[in-house]
Formats: sequence, structure tokens, C-alpha cells
Amino acid sequence: MSRIDRDRRKFLAAGSTAAALSLAGCSSVILNRIGGGGGHGGSEGGGEGEGEGSGNGGGGMQRGENVPEAVHTFLTENQANLYEGQAADETGSSEVSISVGAGDNGLAFEPAAVLVDAGTTITWEWTGNGGAHNVVSAEDSATEFRSGSAQSGGDITFSQTFDSAGNQLYYCSPHQAVGMYGAVIVQ
Repeated sequence: MSRIDRDRRKFLAAGSTAAALSLAGCSSVILNRIGGGGGHGGSEGGGEGEGEGSGNGGGGMQRGENVPEAVHTFLTENQANLYEGQAADETGSSEVSISVGAGDNGLAFEPAAVLVDAGTTITWEWTGNGGAHNVVSAEDSATEFRSGSAQSGGDITFSQTFDSAGNQLYYCSPHQAVGMYGAVIVQ
């Protein structure tokens, strides 16, 4: 699929959800993403990437050595907010927290990618920013998991223990169109 076709599809997907997302305070993010202007932490011109305002440097971003190609592809193709080509290394930790509703606009997971050992419990903790969120495993994820319907507030958590090695890919269903994606890499 050409870059123009991908951009057209993203534009149409974003346009069809613009009304619903604007009610959740997301309209400026959509305008930045489809308009190509700097976005929320995106490329300012020069450097790597295509400057699509994705916050991740676009398609030219270098993959860190601790990020499998499949994870890097998933996060870059979906323009995951706060993903910069690296995974936070949390190997050796039995429990790891991921913020839900991170970033300036509350539409990111932080860290966007994390490397853990098998048997680690991941707890997603809502910040209360960015509207209602949830955590849903993607089709390509090694394990199926879901936090339930989207919820807003700062006192919500969801935990999942990953006992086997594999790539755990996920997203926030209300904010897929604006790049709210993440990954847990279990080794």
C-alpha cells in the first residue's frame, strides 16, 4: 500500500471519529495528526522521519536493539505516541507500571514499549488525563487481554501477568485514531 493510500485511510478514519473524539477533548490532536503540523511532540522538520506530527519521528525512526522488528513495525505504523524506537528495560522487575493517559495531551501509554521477563505483572494506571481509556490486546498480540470498557479517572488500574515470552501489543480503543498504542516485550 502506498504512503498516499495509508495517509488517505488515516485521514478518513480520523475524520469519521472527529466528532466523537472532540467531545472527549481530542479535536486538536486530530487536527495536528491529519494536518501534518508538528503534532504533539512530533518532528519539527529536519532529522529523521516524515514530519507527520505523530510524536514518533515518522517512518524513518531507528529501531533500538531491544525492540523486535514486529513491535517496532506495529508501533511506527500506528504512530504510537511517545514511542521513540526504544523500549524501557524493566527486566529483573517482578512488577511494572505503565501510565494510561500520559503525555501532554493524555493520549499515550508511558512507557510506550517496555521489555520485561516472563512472569512479570504489568499494571496499567490511569492518570485521569485525556478522557476515558481502556487497554485492549491487538490481534497480533501473543496473549489476549482487555481491561473492559473505557473509563476515566485517576484511580483506575488493570493488571496482567505475562508468563510466556512474546510480544504483547495493545491500544486504547477510543483513541486508536490518534496513536494511543503500546507494547510489552516479554523475554
